[in-house]
Amino acid sequence: MPDTGSLLAFFGAALLLLLLPGPGVAYVVTRALSQGRGAGIASAAGLSVGAALQGLGATAGLSAVLLASSAAPGGGERASPIQ
Repeated sequence: MPDTGSLLAFFGAALLLLLLPGPGVAYVVTRALSQGRGAGIASAAGLSVGAALQGLGATAGLSAVLLASSAAPGGGERASPIQ
């Protein structure tokens, strides 16, 4: 177990990183300030749709890998709730 000083330093650094805005926030704020509220909303919506599509793609890819894997439960057979 790390000592108390190390834990406090870690949690302080983690909190600082949580409070800093990321590139997505900087992009939305920049668009909103330079081109108006509508552009900011459109940018936020675009980032949200992109994140959702990336999540779906990662899920589909991981599912395909698990279904094809012989180490997966079922031994590479098609996983289906209906036998």
